[in-house]
Amino acid sequence: MSRRVMDTLKRFSPRVEEYSIDESFVDLSHYKPCELDDISKAIKNTVFKHTGFPVGVGVAKTKSLSKLANRYAKKVAKNRGVFVCDTEERRCALLKYIQIKDTWGIGKQHARRLQNIGKHTAFDFAEMPVAWVRKHMTVIGERLWRELNNVNCLEFTTKPDHKKGIGTAKSFGH
Repeated sequence: MSRRVMDTLKRFSPRVEEYSIDESFVDLSHYKPCELDDISKAIKNTVFKHTGFPVGVGVAKTKSLSKLANRYAKKVAKNRGVFVCDTEERRCALLKYIQIKDTWGIGKQHARRLQNIGKHTAFDFAEMPVAWVRKHMTVIGERLWRELNNVNCLEFTTKPDHKKGIGTAKSFGH
């Protein structure tokens, strides 16, 4: 079924990154901005038609924003499973909706630290000084900060990395 979903996505773009068994990033940069809403709805409807799976579609300039847009598309009923983050106004609304603890790339410890200094949403985090983020959250936190501010930092890859090792574990009953 995962292969069917991926094949369906490839009808809309030759560049599809399989992030996990049930998540993908699709390069829609060859579409005009005014077409993104219709294309996103077509993706959602076509995947459902081919697989019977309801999916959410989040569109944005960066992977991190796309992940958050997807969450927003699913959680806010008026979106009907599709959210295109194509303006600064929509980006800000999206970031204000997403809690810092639910932000892709923010772990429990960083979420706690940010909440302790009064940063409760992804918007609060994106508005912080980048120097603070770099000092307290290293280069990984800075990359996320930049991604939330519409700067691509995460490479788009269409070929998955080769697995470096295989582990086998045995378990015993009682």
